[in-house]
Amino acid sequence: MKKSLPEYQAIDGLNEKFYSFTENHKLFGGIYLWNNKAAAQAWFTEKWFERTEKSYGQRGQVDYYEIEKIETLKTTSQSDVTFWAALCDGRLSDVQKAEGLIKVIFIKDEKEKSGLLTIWETRERAVTYFSNQRRQVEYFDTPLHIAKQ
Repeated sequence: MKKSLPEYQAIDGLNEKFYSFTENHKLFGGIYLWNNKAAAQAWFTEKWFERTEKSYGQRGQVDYYEIEKIETLKTTSQSDVTFWAALCDGRLSDVQKAEGLIKVIFIKDEKEKSGLLTIWETRERAVTYFSNQRRQVEYFDTPLHIAKQ
């Protein structure tokens, strides 16, 4: 992953990438924040899908979400810090007050269904917060992060 940092830092239209693993570490990939969908589609071409299939034995999967709003609650000084991401459906009124929360990204999927992508300092803080919510939550270990200025 670290070897690919310069490649991703040079991509036009990419604002941030969180390198990610599913919670069980069986799948890996990234959470990308793009300037717009056209920039994302310029990267995720058929050639990209063929390359992932050749390299990893299965075709990559890309899910697109429209970003409605981003709230950064804490800034971090290192790109090489492990974070946890949590993707959930719906809206939560008090999420910004949660301990250990770094960023909240308000999203909509292609069917206009609202959700949240949240970035946390630790897995424990994310799980603690969502344990009291009646939401379907998907967690991602995010060991590397690129943020362009």
